[in-house]
Parts: sequence; structure tokens; C-alpha cells
Amino acid sequence: TSFDTTFTIVVAFLKDETEASYRWALEQLATMYQSRAPLSITTDRDLALINVLAAVFPTSAHLICIWHIQKNVLVNCKKHFATVDAWNTFLNDWTKVIYSNSEDEFDSRWTALQEVQNGIRPVIDYLERVWISFKTHFVVAWTKHVLHFGNVTSSRAEGQHAAVKRYVQVSTLDLREMQNHIHNAITNQLLEFESRQSSECLKVLEKHRCSILLPLTQCISIYALNIIYKEWLSTKELSLSEGYIHHCNCI
Repeated sequence: TSFDTTFTIVVAFLKDETEASYRWALEQLATMYQSRAPLSITTDRDLALINVLAAVFPTSAHLICIWHIQKNVLVNCKKHFATVDAWNTFLNDWTKVIYSNSEDEFDSRWTALQEVQNGIRPVIDYLERVWISFKTHFVVAWTKHVLHFGNVTSSRAEGQHAAVKRYVQVSTLDLREMQNHIHNAITNQLLEFESRQSSECLKVLEKHRCSILLPLTQCISIYALNIIYKEWLSTKELSLSEGYIHHCNCI
């Protein structure tokens, strides 16, 4: 939301994690969006889901959750390092690959990592086989061009799962009872959003009283104003005479 919070738009019960089940769920979601589509969708590396996403939402950017990537790298690679220091060095270098800011920087860092870890081929083979082929889905050099508002992990979705489960509480409910609990959870999310929206319309922070932001106060959220304020401060530090071009970090 505009407050940097998360809300649930749909809950689906699937009998399995196959392409057929994912396709049914995503097609139902697509009917809600009608002619529109999400700007970006973040998931783990579920190949069945990835295949269906490309078919149902071809215009939506697909990102792979960085947290899941690092978790899988930990499980599959750490065992190949003899010392903690060697593992930490590798993990630091791999993280730099993920956060490469340009394609050239990515190529340079990935090549350097392969050279340094050349003696541990299982690690390099694993990264090439499982992750590098999906580099455009998680490396910053590509994902920075996607309007994702900083959502490069699926932690928000998992947080919403936990929030809904607090209302459901038990796994023995019938479908009708489950629907009632989920309806209550989503209704309360909406009420909380509306309450906060009304509350923020009455607030004007002192730092937002500058000429560029004052017309926007009470029209957009304080969180959104803070992002604009941060970017505005950045522009004041630019030296245009040196030809410096600032890259907006708000996405």
C-alpha cells in the first residue's frame, strides 16, 4: 500500500503445485485484473509457477526472491567449504554479483567469482545450472528497471499467510467456516487501511512544508512523501556541471 504495508487480495486453495493448478489460480486472478496486469510478481524458483506466470501475465516482470536464493545457496554450497572464513568470503562475493548495478559489473564480478572459486567446481556448477540462467530475474542490473518499490523478496506474502492463519487458527474447519475467517481477516485489513488513511490526512510534518511537497500533503501518504523528500534532497546534492546523472532509488 502507500503506507508500505501489505494487504491480501485473494486466497486460493490448491490440491497440488502443478502447472495445471497454478494456471487455474492465476487465471482466476487475471479475471480480477481484467485488462490490467501486475507490474511485477515475486516468487521463489518454482519452475511450474514460473512457466504459468509467463503465459498468464506475459507483460508482468517476474522477480525471484533474493532471500530464497540465498537460503538455497546456503543449503547447497556451504558444505563444500572447509572453513567458515572461506564460506563467508564466497558468500560476500556472490552477494556482490547479485547487487551488481550494471551488466558489465555483473560480468566482471561473476567472472572474478568463478576464477577465485575455480577449485570448488560443484559450487560454480550449481550457480550456473540453477541461478545464473535466471539472472535477469534477480540481479540488480536488470531488476532496477522494474517498478517493484523495493519488493525483491516474497517475505510480504509469507507475512500475509501468517496474518490470515491467525484468524483461521485450526486446520479442521470446513470450507464455509474457512471462508468466513478469511473474509474477516481481509475486512479488518481494509478497515485498518481506511483508518490510517483518514488519520494521515490530518497530519503535516514540518519537513514536508517545503514548496515542492506542501501541495501534496494530505493527498498522499506520509511514507510516499518521505520517499519524494529523500529524492528531492538527493537532487540538491547533484553537480550538474560535472554531468552527473542521478538514478532515482525509489523503485
